[in-house]
Amino acid sequence: PGGTQGAADAALIWLQRHQSPDGSWSAAGFSEQCKKNQCDGPGNALYDVGVTGLALLCYLGAGETHQEGRFKETVKKGLVFLMDLQEQSDDGCFGERIGMNWIYNHACAALALAEAYGMTEAKAFKEPAQNGIQFVLQAQNPYAAWRYSYPGDGDNDSSVTGWMVMALKSASLSGLKIDKTALENAIGFIEEVTDPASGRTGYTGMGEQPSRLPSMATLFPSEKSESLTAVGMLVRIFGGRTLDDDPMISKGADLLARKLPEWNTETGTIDYYYWYYGTLAMHQVGGPRWEKWNEALKKALLEKQRLLEHEDEYGSWDPVDPWSVDGGRVYATALNCLSMEVYYRYPRVFGGAGRTDVKVAPALKAEGPK
Repeated sequence: PGGTQGAADAALIWLQRHQSPDGSWSAAGFSEQCKKNQCDGPGNALYDVGVTGLALLCYLGAGETHQEGRFKETVKKGLVFLMDLQEQSDDGCFGERIGMNWIYNHACAALALAEAYGMTEAKAFKEPAQNGIQFVLQAQNPYAAWRYSYPGDGDNDSSVTGWMVMALKSASLSGLKIDKTALENAIGFIEEVTDPASGRTGYTGMGEQPSRLPSMATLFPSEKSESLTAVGMLVRIFGGRTLDDDPMISKGADLLARKLPEWNTETGTIDYYYWYYGTLAMHQVGGPRWEKWNEALKKALLEKQRLLEHEDEYGSWDPVDPWSVDGGRVYATALNCLSMEVYYRYPRVFGGAGRTDVKVAPALKAEGPK
C-alpha cells in the first residue's frame, strides 16, 4: 500500500502519545497528554469508551498485540481498561448508559475485545469478549436489528446495526459463540430500509439519506454521503451474501463509486465514517470500482494527515467531519487509520498471529494492495 502503511504507523504513534494514564483514550481530554503545543479538536467525554475501542482496533489491525511489538504496553493498558470497566456491570456492558448513544461505545469496545481474543487466544480475554458479544445479542430486536435500547424496544437503525454486525462477525471468526440467525435478521432489516430501485440503504426508513446532527446538517449535507448504503453492503457481505446472489451489493457499489472520497471543506464532502465503511465495503467488492475508490481515499487522507514532526498533532487527522464534534481528534485519527489498514486488516485480525484454525471467510481475504 505504500503511503497507507506509513500513514497508519504515524497514527499509531499519535494515539500512543495521547493515551490517558488509565489506559483509555479521552475524546474530550486527550490534549492533557500533549507535550509540545496543545492539540485542538476535543470531542464529547460521553464517547471515551467508544474511541478507546476504535484506537485499540487500529493497533490490532496493524498486527500489534499486548504480547509483542513496540506498542504492546499501549495495547495492554487499553484492553485492561475495557475489561475493568466491564466488571462494573452485571450484564457484559462496557461503560455507563448515559444518553442515547452509549450503545455505540459498547459496540466498539466489544469489537476490540473480540478481535484481541481472536488474534492472541489469550484466556484473559475470552470471557470478557464473550460477555460483550452476549450483550450485543441480547440488545437485538426479535427478528430485526438494533438501536439505542437494551433489551431492544422495537426500534432499529442501520447505523447502530452496522457496528453490531461488525462485532458479531469478528466474534464469529475469533471462535466466540454467536447466534447465526442474528446476522440473517440484520440483513432482513437492511432489506427493509434499502430502496430496490436506487440501491440506497436508509437510516430508519427505506432509502432515506444518512442522519446528521441538527448543528451539522447545513455544513455537511447528507446527500453528499452514502454512508448507510456502505453499511448495508457490509451487513449483507458479513452475513454471507455475495455479488452473485445479492444484486443490492453491486447497486450499492455503483452509488459509492459516484460519491468518492473528496476532501473539500467548502462543500461538506468530508465524512470519515462514510469513508471507513465505504472502504471496507468496496474492498470486498473489488474490481475497478474499488480501484477508483481506493485512489480517491488515498488522495483525500494521505495529503491531509498532520505530518510536521515538531507539532503535537503529528500523525493525526483534523476533526473536520460531521461526527468529529462528538468523537474529536481521537475519533478522526482512529477511523482514518482503520481506513488505511483495510488492505491487510482482515487476514491479520482473523487469520493472523500464527493461527491456522481460524477460518477466514472467503469474502474477507484481502486481495493485496493495488
